[in-house]
Amino acid sequence: MKLRSLFFAIISVLTIVTMAGAQSTPDRKDLFEKLAKASKSKKVEDREKAYQLGKEFLAKFGKEDSDEVRKVRAYVLNISKAVLDDAITRADVVAAFGAGEYVLEFEPNNPNIFMGLAFAGFQNLAKTQDKSFNTDTIDYAKSALKELNANQTLASYAPFNTRDEAFANMNYVLGYIYIGSDMRLAAIYLQKAVSFDSKLKLSAFPYMVMASYYETAYNKRASEAKLKTGLTQAQMDAEFKVLDSLLVLMVDAYARTVKVAEAENNPELATFRNTYTTLYKFWKKSDAGSDAFLANALSTPMPTIE
Repeated sequence: MKLRSLFFAIISVLTIVTMAGAQSTPDRKDLFEKLAKASKSKKVEDREKAYQLGKEFLAKFGKEDSDEVRKVRAYVLNISKAVLDDAITRADVVAAFGAGEYVLEFEPNNPNIFMGLAFAGFQNLAKTQDKSFNTDTIDYAKSALKELNANQTLASYAPFNTRDEAFANMNYVLGYIYIGSDMRLAAIYLQKAVSFDSKLKLSAFPYMVMASYYETAYNKRASEAKLKTGLTQAQMDAEFKVLDSLLVLMVDAYARTVKVAEAENNPELATFRNTYTTLYKFWKKSDAGSDAFLANALSTPMPTIE
């Protein structure tokens, strides 16, 4: 929905009556009456003016406990939430953060706002690779998860459709951001993302990141092992055991990547399959059983990344 339509959609939110009386200073009464007039107009520019006047009114008188303040606050916050929704649709992170952060001043524990802001930050990163919003996006995603865990049910999980989608997407946002700085955390959050019932579990990308994490961990451990000298047989056996466990996890993750990539017709399927085949042969010293292992990849519990 375009912002022009959003302003008209909120016409009934604020029923403003002219303030009378002794309680109103001339400045307050004048500002309120201007807001009342602008809010009743059918012109978009007047609606936008009413929104700004409402924010000005709250900045001056928002701490008061009065019917007028409550009405103005409801009016302004409903429009701010609509602006946030519209900004997410347009992938405008600056507008989204401006509107969402304003709402949080009044509703500091609103999980929907946290989710909207986190998703807006993710959209920006995925589209532009601009990392300047990453710190705030991480904070918003973690706050969203905290609020989701604290509330068993919500009236709405917007900007998502279900509770599972909300959990999946917030974990995905965190996993995606951490790819650039901490592959272990990225893999942990992406594994959590695919544990929920959402379209994300049908994407090969999270599984590929998990596989890459295991591959990086294996190569690092193998390089460190080569530098160790004077090890006893027991110590060498322990090193090989760690490497073997990482290899098994890597093969498992690549097998899952291949199966999901097949289902989604991923263009990188051939690359994933070749990597899986190479690793399986390295693990088993043969390709015997490779097809069966691959076929059963998604029917077995996924090892938890620690």
